Amino acid sequence: MRLSEKAAINREMADEWARTIERGDVVRSPSGLLRVVRGVHRTGTRRRQRGTVYSRGVYITFVIRHCSWTHRPYTHLNVGEMVQIGYRPTEAKYTFGPVDAILDSEVSRADEEKRKPVFSCCDVDAMP
Repeated sequence: MRLSEKAAINREMADEWARTIERGDVVRSPSGLLRVVRGVHRTGTRRRQRGTVYSRGVYITFVIRHCSWTHRPYTHLNVGEMVQIGYRPTEAKYTFGPVDAILDSEVSRADEEKRKPVFSCCDVDAMP
């Protein structure tokens, strides 16, 4: 398969995923690790001519897997990056509980207010 063919397939996959991915979806990383989609933000400003959402305008929020210098408890990837890295959708769905609601609410507020969240990466260790 030529590189241009692979890029076209990845672009189509990213466009489809951008339309359908939602909070609670479970995705598989290239290493096989399952990750829960905690948030989906669609910028809504970028569209292709055929009317589909442009994948680079869709950002996915995950709980961070290991502490970084920022100490944030979450990370954002766009759908195009996820496809290039090798993430793939699964059929699984995650049911959020009360602890998830507290974490997700704080992450949303911190993002909106442009401040550091109350939780750190150490607080979300081992969360899906």
